[in-house]
Amino acid sequence: MNFAAVVYPEDFEIRFECLDLSVRILLQISEFNEELFFIKESSPEMSARIRYQLEDIPRYLDGLREQKKTSENAINHLKKERELVALQIDELRLKHNTLDAKIGKEEEICSRLERTIAHANETYEKLVESSQSLVDYVKKEYEDARSSGSSLT
Repeated sequence: MNFAAVVYPEDFEIRFECLDLSVRILLQISEFNEELFFIKESSPEMSARIRYQLEDIPRYLDGLREQKKTSENAINHLKKERELVALQIDELRLKHNTLDAKIGKEEEICSRLERTIAHANETYEKLVESSQSLVDYVKKEYEDARSSGSSLT
């Protein structure tokens, strides 16, 4: 804003004028008690313009209040959504932990089964070898007994 000031020493006045708004403010110094008096002066067309602008202020304030209410509603909605997401996260964490525990148990079972299968295979191979040895031994004894028995006859 641009201001202009004019000093009138003989009248004990200083006049300030806002060039942008055409508002004049009269600052009067009383010669008796040296007090300052503020007197607002304005032109009729400026008064009408200011009155029109002053009438706009409540409308703008209502608009601002509506925007604030809309913003508050959005905040409340977002907070509720955040709470819902937090609950879902908690549920998913619980499910994740439960699945981890189940996976751990299944891995233990799988590991135990793997060891059992390896031991069973090893034992089975030993049984097969032992059976083959037994078969070979019995067969040899049978043939030896047969050949010994034929020599007696």
